[in-house]
Amino acid sequence: MTAMIRTVISGIGILTVGTVGLFHDPANPMTRSHLQAKRPPRVNDVWESLYSLDPAVAVRHHSPDIRRFAAALQCILAGKNSESRQALLELTRSPDYRIRANSALLLRNMIPNQDFILAGVGVPTEPSETLEEPVSIPFRTGRSGLAMVSSHVNGQRCTMILDSGSTYSVLDDVTAARLGVRILGKAVFARNIAGNTVSLRPGVVEELRIGNLTFRNHPVAVIDKKNLIFWAPRKTFGIDGLIGWNTLQYCRVTIDMRKMRIVFTPPAESLEGERNLFWLGYPLIRIRDERGGWLNFGLDIGAGRSFLTPVGLSKLGHLRIYQGRIRMSGVGEKLNFVSRFVSELLLDIGNRSVRLTNLIVMPVDYGTFVRIDGIIGFDVASGYRISFDLKAGRFAMQPYARIRTESE
Repeated sequence: MTAMIRTVISGIGILTVGTVGLFHDPANPMTRSHLQAKRPPRVNDVWESLYSLDPAVAVRHHSPDIRRFAAALQCILAGKNSESRQALLELTRSPDYRIRANSALLLRNMIPNQDFILAGVGVPTEPSETLEEPVSIPFRTGRSGLAMVSSHVNGQRCTMILDSGSTYSVLDDVTAARLGVRILGKAVFARNIAGNTVSLRPGVVEELRIGNLTFRNHPVAVIDKKNLIFWAPRKTFGIDGLIGWNTLQYCRVTIDMRKMRIVFTPPAESLEGERNLFWLGYPLIRIRDERGGWLNFGLDIGAGRSFLTPVGLSKLGHLRIYQGRIRMSGVGEKLNFVSRFVSELLLDIGNRSVRLTNLIVMPVDYGTFVRIDGIIGFDVASGYRISFDLKAGRFAMQPYARIRTESE
């Protein structure tokens, strides 16, 4: 029987063409707050808030287990995973089925390598040597529009795309065979950005080297070569693989489009201020909208465009929306469809005001506890220097310095 693992492999290179009309989205009646009501919150109200990572409403609930679940969620947001893990383990024995199921799901989501562990492939992915000095490497975008870097797998050069939205680093099967990648089991399945499944086989590389950053005994997912061929206008192109989250999570990563460099530095133990980045089956960023409400965006630098989900759109107020056609090329996917677009959205990311434009509205299903409101894609790197550090729980966007002209 073929196993099924809840791995995510993100989409690559989203391209938009054409517009079809312009209209306004009416203010969502669901934005009327029910949290100010004096009556105890209803169970459905509580769970909708918890799925949105807003545990405050649950503290007034009469169920002690729901209050304990909310407290465990608050620990995750504060970076106290060990405290949360113990509470969730106890809640898996709750008499309430919904609490048992969601506690188990959160526990699975908290472990980045859980899928490989369940498949019997519990391979560590620590750098072989402690990273003490910054490692700076060049990247190019080419036809993909994404960060393509030169890396070395088992001593041989490969072209790979940085993809924080992919749970694991990925190689195509032809490249894996050529490089002597050890396959560790039969085919399992991953979910791509469109929610469809892609067949993969778990494997391990003896050495993955990115500049002077080295990983040994490193887990990878091996997929059919045809699923790493992408469609650009009038052309197709292929890559050897993806550098996924199980590689990126151990460093502070900074992407600078002005210098066309990616810098890996040692992760910070802690930083002042509120944590806004964490892992729950997917790298998630806590973001505030214009009115101060919380949104939960996935971090996916392997997606060519940032976008909103219908869940996120329902939380926002009056927005200017139009329709357009999308051509999307991703892992195991080539789509062409009409979608809604949000003309402009102002967000507060790490106490910095950020303006995103022409956001696609598209559903995603990553099998996580959290209801994802949107995706921060690689397009934001054109206007901001972006950095992320899972250990410190911090995602930041720094605008580039304005370039002075000779007339100034």
